[in-house]
Amino acid sequence: MSPGVLLLALLLSHPDLDEGRVAFSSMKYRAAVPLLTRVTQDPAAAEAEVQEALTLLARAHLALKAPDATQAAFEALLRRAPMTEEPAGSPALRAAFAQAKAAVFPPGTVRLLRRASGEDTLLVEVINPWRLTLVATWHQVEPAPSARVLVADGRQLVTSLAAGVAGYLELTKDGQVVAALGSRAEPLKGPPAPAAVDVPKVETPTLTPVATAPPPAVTPPPAPAAPQLGRRIAGWTLIGLGVAGTATGLGVFAWGSDEKSRGEGWVLSGLDYFEAQRLIASGSSKITSGLIVGGVAITSLAIGIILLLTE
Repeated sequence: MSPGVLLLALLLSHPDLDEGRVAFSSMKYRAAVPLLTRVTQDPAAAEAEVQEALTLLARAHLALKAPDATQAAFEALLRRAPMTEEPAGSPALRAAFAQAKAAVFPPGTVRLLRRASGEDTLLVEVINPWRLTLVATWHQVEPAPSARVLVADGRQLVTSLAAGVAGYLELTKDGQVVAALGSRAEPLKGPPAPAAVDVPKVETPTLTPVATAPPPAVTPPPAPAAPQLGRRIAGWTLIGLGVAGTATGLGVFAWGSDEKSRGEGWVLSGLDYFEAQRLIASGSSKITSGLIVGGVAITSLAIGIILLLTE
């Protein structure tokens, strides 16, 4: 995502969500509920907006002494985002979240979902709501049995599937299998192995060599120098993107730092607790986004300079 698109996504959001945030921050919870509910029912709303609306909706219902509605909002959130962290807040809020998680995912639940990828790659999403310590192992059954421990990349597992390879994936806890994808009887398969082609043997007649004078040596012309124009354009383009991205990343980082600072000093700023928590979460997200954009931009700037210096 380009720096400009990322900044635009941070600035724009669903109008009902904006109004819902304001009503929630003003502790007008009854007014916030219908606004936030409309966001959760709007098919055009972004996934991040729906998840934020469900979180605020759960908090609003809790403030209105509606525990069943609070749990229902948290259950809807967990169905969309199973790995959602426990929210910060009162013991009652955390208890409602825990009850919702237990209702959607019984304790110890682990699920594996295969995601779309190339034929030679196995990409698996790991749903582990209870944060169990797991060991992932790829068991190859063809062409030769073997086992290999995989390293999880965040909440995903990735392994290559060479041509002709078949096997299955297991997740274990303390030596007990808690989830699997494929099995020894029905393994997952990589691309088919290339078929062997029999080339018919052709008898070559024996020829009597005829002495001929060797051809005169010809010195090949020197190869033309490769044009450097494309390299120069790419270098200046990367430098321009790097400068713009760095400025954008710094802006978003400063914005997030300000929100987080106001949220952490909510007592002195005259904010209520829930608004302070929202500011802290929003500020942290913007700080992370700013660092990511800035890091990508600096990398682009460095690559552009290297291209120009080495042309």
